[in-house]
Amino acid sequence: MKNPTPPLLAVLGAALLLTSGCVSSKYKLAPTNTHPPVALNLTATPAPPVSPSSARGGGQIAETQPSVDTTVQSVIAYQGPGSWKRESFWDEYVVSIVNRSATPLVIESATLTDFQGNTNVPGAEPWKLEGESKTWWQKAKSSQTGNLLVLGAGAVGLGTTLAVAAVAASGGLFAPATAASSALAGAAAATLVVAPIYAVTVMVINSNNKAKVVAEFQRRRLDLPLTLAPGATAQGSFFFRISPAPSRLALRRRAGGEPFDTIVDLTALRGLHFKAPAPPPPVSAAKSSGP
Repeated sequence: MKNPTPPLLAVLGAALLLTSGCVSSKYKLAPTNTHPPVALNLTATPAPPVSPSSARGGGQIAETQPSVDTTVQSVIAYQGPGSWKRESFWDEYVVSIVNRSATPLVIESATLTDFQGNTNVPGAEPWKLEGESKTWWQKAKSSQTGNLLVLGAGAVGLGTTLAVAAVAASGGLFAPATAASSALAGAAAATLVVAPIYAVTVMVINSNNKAKVVAEFQRRRLDLPLTLAPGATAQGSFFFRISPAPSRLALRRRAGGEPFDTIVDLTALRGLHFKAPAPPPPVSAAKSSGP
């Protein structure tokens, strides 16, 4: 019997995809030649002094705070510069923390405040974090402000505007085959043999890709609580659910038994996940009035 004609091979390939699934983009890493993350270098500002009575209630005394440098070096958004996963439904805050005091310092927690005043804590597991982001995003998009949101850097200028291309199918894999019915039957029989093998292969690829994502996520993640010796530096990432227009990142730290807060102002990110405003219409030259 002659080899199946090209249209039949296309039908066979389509059947394999339909019966066995395909490699999931959810688990794919981004190409290694992506642009590096945009440097922000947003530093924490000293907390204002408060009274000792307020400090006993959990406040801060600025003059007794240990010397610590906290910097948000960059923010990696969905498919933005520095993104290492093709579809990362989270916001990655790359930070550095330097303990410049003479005593050990413990970073107990981190919270991110978004444009709605919600405070979010870092995620420790990528798939759970992605689920939380997708649930929140679907709810936000159906709200009154949903038409102002965009998945990705948005108006903050962290990257280029995402472009979505639609390809119309005209014929292609599902174009009418011109081969004889016997050849089609042979292709279908071959599909029944190859499909289980293909399915197992896809499962193995997805499993390996998933393991790579988890490994990279954990390699980059800063695990809290974190203890810094005098003069030590910690650098890594906090992964938050997608949070448009964040206002601040707060780190709760403790030294000598006293808690203190370090606040990084994120006003520069007020356009994150928000659409850029439409440019104003061109102003036509006013007609000169006659005498």
